Amino acid sequence: MTDLLDRLADDAAPVKALTGRRFLATYGLGMGAALLIVAATGFRQDLPIAASDPMFLTKLLVTGALALPSAWLMWLSGRPGAQSGRGAHMVGLLALLLFAAPLALAFAFDAEVASRDALRFDWAQFCVPIIALTTIPVWFASLSWLRRAAPVNAERASWLAGLASASTGALLFALHCPFDSLAYVAVWYFSSIIGLAALSRMIMPRFIRW
Repeated sequence: MTDLLDRLADDAAPVKALTGRRFLATYGLGMGAALLIVAATGFRQDLPIAASDPMFLTKLLVTGALALPSAWLMWLSGRPGAQSGRGAHMVGLLALLLFAAPLALAFAFDAEVASRDALRFDWAQFCVPIIALTTIPVWFASLSWLRRAAPVNAERASWLAGLASASTGALLFALHCPFDSLAYVAVWYFSSIIGLAALSRMIMPRFIRW
């Protein structure tokens, strides 16, 4: 028996470490594919002007503020021994904060306008499916990474992958969506992000579990 184990150990190929550079390359490919989807749907016509609009920049800021830590924690969750549990809870709270705070601010400033924007279904009927569509390639990139990594907690890693993918998709979708209201972004962007993250939490673990 000992001889058999020794022979198996001798024949084992060295395990290649999954570096941050490889993660960035994989995730970057997913983002590139998502950006192509946004380009196919069409960038907003006033994008050069919107680039200096504080409301548009705020929309990019709030989605990016969730995408960056979620992606980092997702990468961390695939590394053996890394602690991401507390960070996963905190980024979940951040998602809820980024939903609630802009909505509360919008209603405090002008409740009538905020109500109209929050229930603005004409754009929202396109917003939700396109955010889901831009999420898909980033989600598959995250799945590819986690399948090659070593997530100790598959459910937590899947939740983080969903948050990262959906918030990245929403960030890129902002280049298409011409509506910058805080109430609109809070309700339709972040409800989509949280919903897609929950869906990822249910679906992905079966594909990445050891």
